[in-house]
Amino acid sequence: MRVFAAGFLLWAGLVPVSAQTTAGKISVPDLPYRTGQVIALSERGGAPGTMFFEGFTGSPYGHVGVLACEGPEVYVYHAVSPAVQKVSLKDFLLQASGGDPDSARFTLAELARPLSSREEKALVAEMESSVGNIPYNYSMVMNDCSANCSEFVHKEFAAIGREGVGEPEPLANMNKDAFGGLLAEAWERATGQPLAAQGLGLSPAAVINSPALRIVHEGLVTGRLLSDLELFRLWKHGDALERFAQFFHLSAQRLSKAARSRRGRSPYREYPSGWRR
Repeated sequence: MRVFAAGFLLWAGLVPVSAQTTAGKISVPDLPYRTGQVIALSERGGAPGTMFFEGFTGSPYGHVGVLACEGPEVYVYHAVSPAVQKVSLKDFLLQASGGDPDSARFTLAELARPLSSREEKALVAEMESSVGNIPYNYSMVMNDCSANCSEFVHKEFAAIGREGVGEPEPLANMNKDAFGGLLAEAWERATGQPLAAQGLGLSPAAVINSPALRIVHEGLVTGRLLSDLELFRLWKHGDALERFAQFFHLSAQRLSKAARSRRGRSPYREYPSGWRR
């Protein structure tokens, strides 16, 4: 397993905070939740480190988990520090973005080919066995010993024979020019390794945009990539942007200038024609 010591310090400070420590109330939308649905959100309200995933992929979601329904109760299994957790949907949504406790914005997707009842039971059993036993991957490089949130979703579905929920890709393919290269600069300074280090990675965007899934609730845009400027505007409303800049000794003014540049106003790449819809 390849985990960088500096990278550990990075993610230890910026991985998702425990929902139980997040203040405030949240209203859970009344939707037809089902076991095996994938939920994606941003954690600007609790974990500024998700700005890496969002900036490097041009997406408004930096964290994902898998739903499991037990009678009227809905739970989310997700990979956080120090290991995989199971929390109520309400607690999970306390980490959602926007700073508005009455509006938990998230995107919900499910397999295009529905799970059978047998597969649902197998998936829940796999996820339950992972709780507390799969440590968080503090590196962006995929390995067999740990998992970040995206890798956890990918691996749990693969374990029941459902491949293709998110396709890993070389880290070198990520948007190293995000915010004028400031995110890559911050990443390399913190980890001592370039973003293009050898290895495969998997992001929340790769999971939620997977052709294996179909969107059933679009609380965050999924049909296109966002520009640096759009992401900056989403982040600046809370204090996560400020905390992110302070942690990496970056100037919020530098981030703002980069986001408003000509390059910052356009997505760094387009979705393939015919993608999903």
